[in-house]
Amino acid sequence: MVYISAFGQVKKREFLISGSIECAGDITLYISQFDASFNPTHRDSIQTKNGKFTYQVKADHPALMYIYSPKIVFQEKIIFLVSQRETKIHINTNDWDAFFVSGSAQTNAYFNFVKQYEHALFLFNVNSRTIRLPKFKRDTVDGKAKLRVIPTYNCYLLKTDTFKVSDTTKHQLSGKMMDYGRIACELEEEISPGYYVIKRYGDSAETYWNKIIYRHLALNKNSEAGAIIAYEHFADRKPYKEAMAAYQMLSAYSQNTLYGKSLKRYIDLNTIKKKIDFVFPDQTGKLISLSSLSSRYILVHFWASWCGPCRPANKQLVTLYQKYNRDQLEYVNISFDQNKADWQKAIKTDSLPGYHTSQLKGFDNDNGRLFNVRSLPSSFLLDSDRNIILINPYDVSYIEDKLQYKK
Repeated sequence: MVYISAFGQVKKREFLISGSIECAGDITLYISQFDASFNPTHRDSIQTKNGKFTYQVKADHPALMYIYSPKIVFQEKIIFLVSQRETKIHINTNDWDAFFVSGSAQTNAYFNFVKQYEHALFLFNVNSRTIRLPKFKRDTVDGKAKLRVIPTYNCYLLKTDTFKVSDTTKHQLSGKMMDYGRIACELEEEISPGYYVIKRYGDSAETYWNKIIYRHLALNKNSEAGAIIAYEHFADRKPYKEAMAAYQMLSAYSQNTLYGKSLKRYIDLNTIKKKIDFVFPDQTGKLISLSSLSSRYILVHFWASWCGPCRPANKQLVTLYQKYNRDQLEYVNISFDQNKADWQKAIKTDSLPGYHTSQLKGFDNDNGRLFNVRSLPSSFLLDSDRNIILINPYDVSYIEDKLQYKK
């Protein structure tokens, strides 16, 4: 994915986007706009004519947008912000490195970041390979310390030659002993299900990647560009102190922009105990408030019928639900579906228990914004005081650990 920006004034006005495309024949481009949580909503389509196009955008704040076409190599997206001056985009559908954007000083500054960041991603992909490994969770069996195997994904295991021997952990897989470095993304957080990335050449690629992000965050700390860099690259990071450090690098002006505020909401959601309450209509249209539910724990579960990873997750949640009575655990399932029939069919097919609600507007969902949901599935476990105590517990064993803990 390629990120490009061009900035506008808060005052509502029209901004011009113009572009040229090198390709065989004219094509259709699709333009979408991102909300404050970086969730896109389709806005319009543009037909090129003789390899050129123009588009007028009306916005009352710097609007983050992207242009996409299946004809573009790798089906990449060009992400940019509408500007107070004309933003020019050049695309070669067969050569992604040939894309170019020009406009305001902020547009050019962010474009320079994009080029360097894309190169860092290339190095990272070259210097890594993916392999499935188990995660070990400490447990006690018959009074003896044991390691319990849990499926684990989306983490970086740094090679042992980049760390001291005391940092290494040995893993048993397919009868072979493999000695890798400590798990880089574990730190203070649980590891979520997925695949490990093993870096063949140490941590140089990731270090370079992070240096570019921090360098351009510092260069743009007084602008909307800095806020976007901070939100896009730190709003999903754990531990949350990294997101806080990025936020604190921003000036007061940048902190008060759309994405500066979004980053602050993400930090507050994950670090500050805050009583959560909202009202939702169930499938019959009856309005229910979260505070009216009497269960000790509530799992707020965001999903959709079309979401591939959501359906297996639903099966795990069904099994978990059957282990506890409603005084202990209840579900509030919030769907990002847009088709009511598909949504209701999936509920029935998966036998998903609990309360169900949907605005049938995809990611344009009020409660999704409240919880800063950027991907599906996403789940939040609330305690009896309706504070968030667990975020995205991809393995139900993490939920069970919390339910069995006595306050």
